[in-house]
Amino acid sequence: MKLKVCSFMSFILISIMLLLIYSYHQEVNKLKEERNYYMSKLKNLKDSVYNYTKLNEKNILFWCDYFKVKFQNIVLAQMKLESGNFTSDLSTIHNNLSGMKKARVRNTTAIYETKTGFSGYSNYIEHIRDIKMWQDYNRIDTIKTGEDYINYISRVYATDKNYKEKLYKILKSK
Repeated sequence: MKLKVCSFMSFILISIMLLLIYSYHQEVNKLKEERNYYMSKLKNLKDSVYNYTKLNEKNILFWCDYFKVKFQNIVLAQMKLESGNFTSDLSTIHNNLSGMKKARVRNTTAIYETKTGFSGYSNYIEHIRDIKMWQDYNRIDTIKTGEDYINYISRVYATDKNYKEKLYKILKSK
């Protein structure tokens, strides 16, 4: 009788251990599935962030909109004009797409000044943020039309006497 009880107890213990092992494996598999799910989400997020950080017109307008830059199409035309369609050293090396000089009085996102006095940025997105800061400092929100904005930047920002005409040419080419 003792042998039967001992065998029965062994059977119960082994059964409990097998159930615990099975349960453990089920939990491990569930955790692996969750990990895979979140890893795929993370990859999608990384891809998405990378897509929004590439320098192209669509992303420039996205970030202009994000930072609430006024007169976005004119700002884009300025960038094209100032950077030679995003090919100048100032734009490719220093992430300065619009020829912005280093701010002396207002806040800025520039992290350094080039030898020629232009702002250098960690990325073009920070440059767009700085454009918004420049607009806020210069109270661009009081300007109502694109034509008035072009007149303003031609007067206070540009060094080329044909700046206004060049901007209009770029804007009309769209």
